[in-house]
Amino acid sequence: MTNNRPLSITLISLYLIFSNIIQVFLLMALHNNGNTTSFQLIFGLLNAVLFAACGFLILIRQSWARILYIVLFGINVIYQVSIMGANGFDSLIIQLPIFIVIIYFLFNGKASQYFSDGTNDSQALNIDVEQLSLRLKLKSQLAIGIFLIVYVAFEQLKPQRGLSVFGYDSGVSRAFNDVGIPWSIASFIGQYATIALFVTGCILIVVASKKLKLIKKSVEM
Repeated sequence: MTNNRPLSITLISLYLIFSNIIQVFLLMALHNNGNTTSFQLIFGLLNAVLFAACGFLILIRQSWARILYIVLFGINVIYQVSIMGANGFDSLIIQLPIFIVIIYFLFNGKASQYFSDGTNDSQALNIDVEQLSLRLKLKSQLAIGIFLIVYVAFEQLKPQRGLSVFGYDSGVSRAFNDVGIPWSIASFIGQYATIALFVTGCILIVVASKKLKLIKKSVEM
């Protein structure tokens, strides 16, 4: 039984996490310049968050996250081919070789042994499924909280249409404005919605961190 994570697994996890964090900022920049629709922005952000979460789950030795990665990639392929057309095919030419390499290193002998040992470790420590599910839920909340704060921070760094705190010209404001709501009302909603996102992110991080520490202490006792 080995406790050493293969270097390939570490690199794949970090690639999925950080490349998709960068993707979030690129999507926001494209949307600010009018190069994407609201639907493309929402899908792209959700896609990036899920892929980053998948990388994190692989990093913490969740074997099923390998299957999740395949499913997410399949959904991404369908979207690019059906929605983006020729641009989608051009993008897939770059993505497919990367996907094949990642799949190889996620399912080769060393990786399979590593994930198998992780399952055996959990059984040996007699950690029940309910506790593992709770940990995963809390770590997901932590990731969502961090994402929300990063999103709000990004909103403050871009040029604003007006002088205001917390997103006068936020993505939320533009989404409401895109569906026909007057800008004066949309900006008001967006400002307070962005504040709510920031507060929610802080609460998620604080609560999840405290609960994870309590679980860790209970396991160590």
